[in-house]
This record gives sequence, structure tokens and C-alpha cells, in this order.
Amino acid sequence: MLAKGEPMRPEIDKQKIREMLLGSDLLRTIPEHEFDAVARGLRQLRFPRGSMIFQKGGEGRSVMFLAAGRVKIVSVSPDGTEVIHNIIEVGEIFGEMALLDGKPRCADAIAAIDCEVVEFSRPNFLAILERNPGVGVEMMAILCDRIRQSTAFVEDAVLLDAGTRLLNRLRALADQYGRPDSDGKTLRIEHGLSQQEIGESVGLTRVSINRLLGRWRAEGLIEDGRGYIVIRDSAFLKGSGALG
Repeated sequence: MLAKGEPMRPEIDKQKIREMLLGSDLLRTIPEHEFDAVARGLRQLRFPRGSMIFQKGGEGRSVMFLAAGRVKIVSVSPDGTEVIHNIIEVGEIFGEMALLDGKPRCADAIAAIDCEVVEFSRPNFLAILERNPGVGVEMMAILCDRIRQSTAFVEDAVLLDAGTRLLNRLRALADQYGRPDSDGKTLRIEHGLSQQEIGESVGLTRVSINRLLGRWRAEGLIEDGRGYIVIRDSAFLKGSGALG
């Protein structure tokens, strides 16, 4: 089914559509003459923090573009434990697998913070892909990247100790959010995630995350606070990480 967030008003104008498309690695390949077709097939929706955007098993009748906020793609065990498969940032799309194959959603999408989402209906989006093969090629690249991420997650969970898994996650966050200080050694990572969310993304409990971060903090390797981690020496990220 289509997402049930709160509709936004006023409707998006052509310039806003263009700005959004240019901000997406996938959608920026859509030519300008397609803007009218794109506008006819989308809705803008708001989702407050913690709300469900779509649910595992639901119909994949649309693909989502994240205009503002952050989205978690998760699976939930019968006891309520969450495992985060991916974190969607502004400018990225999600929900594309069910859109392409017509099968039910394979995971939940949850608003990690307040979100604004642009929803493209399946028929209109598939028609755009047919008319613009380059968009389809870009989507294949995105799917391949997410398959690699999922494969790496499974390998880490099975083969690596807790410390190495967390260190691998910090490396990924550093690549995405890290900003080096002027001294060239200190790296600040403004990831915006809770410790629980970081733990869920590597299959660890909050207690395990607290223990590891506390140990690294005591050793002077990191500083951390709500939504950020400072790596005191970037060489730490290059280590073996066998600290579990």
C-alpha cells in the first residue's frame, strides 16, 4: 500500500522538483523534459520520529525519496529486537526493490527522526525508467551497493568479534560523516545516531556498545557524546580492532 504519512501543502513546484532531482545520485539523471511526468506521479509526506513509513510484507507500490530527515531500514525479531540493515540519508531513495519486482516489502522503513518523504507511484516511476535507461543503470548500481552492504553485515556478524564489528561501523560512519580537525589527526564524526542504533546496525546490544566505547574512551582513543564521536587519532581507525 502507499505510505500514510501526513500530506504536505502546498504541492511541490517544478523548481523544487528540479532541486530534489539534482540532489539525488539516481534521480538527477532524469532529463528536464520529464519533470511534468515526475510531478504527476508523486506525493510529499511527513513522518514524525518513530513512525512506520512502510512495513515488511506490505505491497511495494511506490519508491521513496528522502527530502529531509533520516530513515532506518530494519527487521524486527519476535521479541522486538531491531536489526538495522541500512540508514537512508537525505537525497537517497529507498523501497526500490519491491518497486522493481512487484513483491512484498522485505523490511520495515522507520523514521529515525522527523522526515519529509517524496513518494513516486510504481506505474509512473517504471514508465520513467523505460523512457530513460540511464536511470535504470543507476538504480542497478544502488541495488548492488546495498547487496554488498548486506553481505558485509552478515560476514561481520558471523566471523568478527564485537570490537572489530564496531570499529568497522565507525570506519563507515567516518567515511560518510567524518570531518578532520586542523591538526590532521583528530576526526569528528557527527553521525546523529544513538548508541542503541549503532548497536543494532552491527548486531550488538546497547550494553556491549557502552562497554566497548567506555573502554576506548578510557584508553584515550575516542571522545563521544549524543550523536557524535571524536576519534582522537585517525590511526585508530586503521587498526585491527580486535578489542571485543
